[in-house]
Amino acid sequence: MSSPLIVPGTKISEEKIDDSTIYYDVNKNDSTIKLNLNLPTNDVNLELSTLVPATCFAFHHDTTHLKVKSFCFVRRNREVEETSFELTYQVTFNPLGSYQLNIYIQFTPNSTPTDLDSNMYNCFEFDIVFPSDSIKLDDKSLDLIDFDSVEVFLIRTNPKTSRGTVTTVQRPG
Repeated sequence: MSSPLIVPGTKISEEKIDDSTIYYDVNKNDSTIKLNLNLPTNDVNLELSTLVPATCFAFHHDTTHLKVKSFCFVRRNREVEETSFELTYQVTFNPLGSYQLNIYIQFTPNSTPTDLDSNMYNCFEFDIVFPSDSIKLDDKSLDLIDFDSVEVFLIRTNPKTSRGTVTTVQRPG
């Protein structure tokens, strides 16, 4: 019996409730993409358990928002939809001692893959918005300009986790 997966951080809302809500929007690209991972083995279990790391970038939208855009590739044979995701975030420190946002994009596959040879992936595009004064640490609001980096992880609930992808937050202007 496996224990439930506990993903760190605070849940990100699936919709904007008010101007202080941290929220995300997800869109599934209508087309699929073929990715050949060229793994160094013929082990089907390794091929099926490998997650492609998320691609991401982050930027300050004026001084009012920090926006993160991430692209995640999930095997088409997993039958994942836009409603299959849950996002959380966590405030950490990067190796230089500056604030870093860790974002965890977790999904639950809707099926066990039947097409074991499929290298076809669906692309999911995430727009994640952090309004000013929305990130709290010990009841203190953190200034968004203090975040130098963002790291995004893709997590499948069995659990498998991709390596994180770190990006530097682009400054306004």
